Amino acid sequence: MQTLVVGHLNADFDSLASCVLGRLLHGPKFCADAPEHIPILYPDSLDPLVKDWVNRNEEFLESHNFIATLACPLGAQAVAGAAASAKDSHSEDGEGPQGLRLVIVDGRRRSRFTHAGPLLVPPGTKKNEVFVYDHHPPSDEDIPALADHCLVKPLGSCTALLLHELAKKIKEKNGEVKPPYLTPDEATLCGLGIYSDTGSFGFSSTTKEDFEAAALLLTPEFGPMRLSDILDHQHKLTNVANTVTTAYGDSEGSGGSILKQLECNAVTHTVGDEKAVITHIVAPIYVNNFSALVQRFMDQENIHGAVFGLGVMEDRGRVVLVARSRSPSGKSRIDVGRICSSFGGGGHYSAASATILDLTLEEVKNRLFALVVSQVEQHGSLGEMKDLVTKAPIVAYR
Repeated sequence: MQTLVVGHLNADFDSLASCVLGRLLHGPKFCADAPEHIPILYPDSLDPLVKDWVNRNEEFLESHNFIATLACPLGAQAVAGAAASAKDSHSEDGEGPQGLRLVIVDGRRRSRFTHAGPLLVPPGTKKNEVFVYDHHPPSDEDIPALADHCLVKPLGSCTALLLHELAKKIKEKNGEVKPPYLTPDEATLCGLGIYSDTGSFGFSSTTKEDFEAAALLLTPEFGPMRLSDILDHQHKLTNVANTVTTAYGDSEGSGGSILKQLECNAVTHTVGDEKAVITHIVAPIYVNNFSALVQRFMDQENIHGAVFGLGVMEDRGRVVLVARSRSPSGKSRIDVGRICSSFGGGGHYSAASATILDLTLEEVKNRLFALVVSQVEQHGSLGEMKDLVTKAPIVAYR
């Protein structure tokens, strides 16, 4: 059966690793009707560090049939061809449509899979068989209503979810893991997926299953991953502030002082027994890895609560919102994932983001404060919170 694996827009390491695992799980080793070559569709919009990794690992992507949907004609042809196949192809015995097996990983919101839009149709319409693997909380625009098979668990990474599923399949088939099951490159990418999405196991969304999945990658039977490559990635993250100096020049209040801007502009709000810090920078040029800078600010200031970092990217005409929280799910009433969803973004309880095009910095700040108050004092639903984004009054505060 023709099979296609799809990762989300703005692909991160967790998405790429999940694509590789989804391709393996639905490949000929575990599915009798699977084709030998299964393409992976990914967008040309990539996290900056992922883009760097992709540029240095072109052979790996080629060997795993990665196709950048928006970057080359092959991607568009693959989507169009798969959609046509799902509509028109028939099984060899002529008894009916053969259709398409669509494997969606690390997400289930329609807006994150627009590059595969023609394929996201109800299963009965074109006889598609849809599988969804995800670890994000639910939203109003989830795809699972279209899915025949949906595996969703609130883990820190989708890579961990799929690694456990892979281990389960291997055990069912072989009774034990026979070395080597993943190549070192595959295992290393999976390690990057887990490390990056759990914040090196520091995010409160990290679970026991994430640690167990990483442990699998440390065994010769499962890979193993190259720890030096993981540590190199972490080194780049921790020194990301140095990479944006050229975007600001060397004048006072710019360049290496991006973290200083976050510190100087920070305002702490206390609502009930919850703490929320809202801060911002204004950048003439888009700042890559802004999320890593917000995380570093949170770490160096030792903030326990929610942090909302706003980056005004003047050359792009947008405000980038990065939200983090140290409070474990269930103990804090500030769910940064739901707050970012209200702005059209998304994420997890403790790590989320959004790109905002139609609001000024002060408007975003005021609506953020209104959303925090709504969550803490009213336990507002997602619909009520979206109303606040459009209806909250604009007031000046500091």
